[in-house]
Amino acid sequence: MNYRKLLFILIGISSFIFYSCNDNPTSAGLNLLKNDYINVKQIDSYTDSIKQSSTDFKRSVPLGISSTLLVGNDDNVTSSSLIQFSIVLDDSVKQDLLAGKVNIISSNINLYPIYTFGDTNASMDFSVHKVLTSWDPNVIDGDNASSISYDQADLSSNRTFTDSLVTFAIDNTLVTGWLKYVADTTTQPAVYGIYLIPNSNSKKVVGFQALSIGSSYPSTLHVVLQKPGVYQDTLTFYPIQDASIVTGSLPNLSSDEFAVQGGLTVNSKLWFDISAVPKNTVINHALLTLTIDTLSSKIGTDLTNSLDVRLFKDTSNVAFDTTQIFTLARSGNIFQGDITPYVQSWIDSGTNLGILLQVTGQGSNLDLFAIKGSNAADRSLRPRLQLTYTSKN
Repeated sequence: MNYRKLLFILIGISSFIFYSCNDNPTSAGLNLLKNDYINVKQIDSYTDSIKQSSTDFKRSVPLGISSTLLVGNDDNVTSSSLIQFSIVLDDSVKQDLLAGKVNIISSNINLYPIYTFGDTNASMDFSVHKVLTSWDPNVIDGDNASSISYDQADLSSNRTFTDSLVTFAIDNTLVTGWLKYVADTTTQPAVYGIYLIPNSNSKKVVGFQALSIGSSYPSTLHVVLQKPGVYQDTLTFYPIQDASIVTGSLPNLSSDEFAVQGGLTVNSKLWFDISAVPKNTVINHALLTLTIDTLSSKIGTDLTNSLDVRLFKDTSNVAFDTTQIFTLARSGNIFQGDITPYVQSWIDSGTNLGILLQVTGQGSNLDLFAIKGSNAADRSLRPRLQLTYTSKN
């Protein structure tokens, strides 16, 4: 018989009997279990009937840093645009201008379409005006647009429209004044640029490439100069600043829906009552789901697939946390995303002012989303907040 094997078997049996008889854990073990004992719970605004509210409102947002210049009319919006060109001249050209030795043969402006809101086959046209007062792209918006002073005369001609280029001639006298002002600021009125205003027969809005970081084709001014018998040259100038100015009213939606729209700008406030969640709680996951009414929504050619979510800090003046921003991605007729840090902040601070919803890239588009609100008759279509959290007993 293999005595060594038998010895190992006997030792194993003895160990099993010893540990099996010791049914009661030590006091240290009890404390360890007590400290680690946690509850994992869930709350769902749909199944648990959490109170909620949703509302939309217009905000005054300057659009001077957006990637598009919006011009046209459609439904609830009208958009105009301001452009001021940076004009730099050689000293010799300045001298010839002031001496009257240079003629401007032609002046043309090119605009490069990158976005359309509304019926792409609809008509669109605009007039071009001389701006008479200074303006700040970081200040001008739909609410203060009336402060812009401009000449009523249309200074453009020969406007041509294609899907990739809009071009028009601009009055040579106007451009001569701009160049002479650069040559000697005492000889001409200051240069403030042009104002593009859509005609009443415009039935869509076109977005042109604006002056922005990484833009390849911003608006360009091409000026053909001639000094008779000496030279003829084409000078190209680019914008030093530009801005869209969008005016209009809140979209006309069903009473059980709220709007989020770019450009105008329409944002929304969404609030959930989470008072049932204990104060000393860790939010493991907070999932927000919104349902889109696709029939009432209207999207431009450059499809927006997401909404941005911000944490309200003060609802009286629409102040929100600028350090964090979360995104709700779109899939079909649903926007969905994780807002865990926001809900955790409500628990930690004891203050819940809700969240702000806005179209991603709202300064560069007019995209409109109609979202089922907190009073939707079908509760399954209302905004939904699903929480998973842990707390110690």
